[in-house]
Amino acid sequence: MVNKKISEEAYRALIKISKKKKHDKLNKYLINSEMLSIQSNTNPKLSLQYFLIKTIIGQQLSIKAASSIWKKVYKIITSKNKNINLENIYIAYCPERVLPGCTLEELVNNDRVVGGINDLSTNKVADFYETFVRGQVQRTNSKTAEMCKLIENSYRDVNIAFANEVSIICEKNNIDVWKLIKLANHHPRVNVLQPGCGVGGHCIAVDPWFIISQNFE
Repeated sequence: MVNKKISEEAYRALIKISKKKKHDKLNKYLINSEMLSIQSNTNPKLSLQYFLIKTIIGQQLSIKAASSIWKKVYKIITSKNKNINLENIYIAYCPERVLPGCTLEELVNNDRVVGGINDLSTNKVADFYETFVRGQVQRTNSKTAEMCKLIENSYRDVNIAFANEVSIICEKNNIDVWKLIKLANHHPRVNVLQPGCGVGGHCIAVDPWFIISQNFE
């Protein structure tokens, strides 16, 4: 609990939520004029979930699939239809690297990573991307490609958080954070980001938790 002043409206809203959801502990320990910081301890849902897939033969199958476990997709598809030949199904993962507002430009010009469940899948999907991507198309396996996406966003999350923490420290010590970062970035191997309101988008804030959930220790 952090001693920060909050408005009466915010306090009443928290009380209302607490009562509505029957969160007795929240209601019991929530003190007026103090802000309660609530952190989720929910793990990413990596369990099997239903979604609709349309195969190359034009059939729509309601199947279960799991993130990062593409071979299970194979097994479930074939369990639904014994006539499907695995040799005609190619599955690969290509993490997006686009900035909202510049999606089409970056879709074409950025380097891409393509990882398939086997070499044939990787090459077929990579060949497809190379028909319109001007950047390099790097080839790997599906597990590495998915981890690549997670560490890219985790790297950004850590660096954004670092810049914001530096900003807080500078404010407490009466230091101009903008000048400080500009000076620090003259170091040939340092590139501190600009502080801001925090991470944005729907990826950066959650992707580190996919890594943590599988490697908690």
